[in-house]
Amino acid sequence: MARKKSLEEDQLTDTNYYILLSLTEPIHGYGIMHKVKEISEGTFDIGPASLYTSLKKMLDAGLIVLQINENKDKKIYGLTEKGKAFLLKDFERRKQIVYHGKLILEGKNYGKV
Repeated sequence: MARKKSLEEDQLTDTNYYILLSLTEPIHGYGIMHKVKEISEGTFDIGPASLYTSLKKMLDAGLIVLQINENKDKKIYGLTEKGKAFLLKDFERRKQIVYHGKLILEGKNYGKV
């Protein structure tokens, strides 16, 4: 069975999640890589190939936008309202994942389906 694309399932990969987090302020690609490392406290690293592949997909999905740049040698990316909503939705999903893991690891009861 073919694997669905995460953006089509309204879920972000870790790479896309960190990229969107880094775009709360407009920034260029190289800056995104550094911002992700800073946000993740050095625990997550994105290489250029993964970064630009993800940026293209998120541009196509309308989650980010290229912004007008006086300095034409760098592309500046920004978060759209759709991208922010997508990020917030995925943040809530991730909180649920952590909550469920915490319940299991602490040996607490959890609901039955």
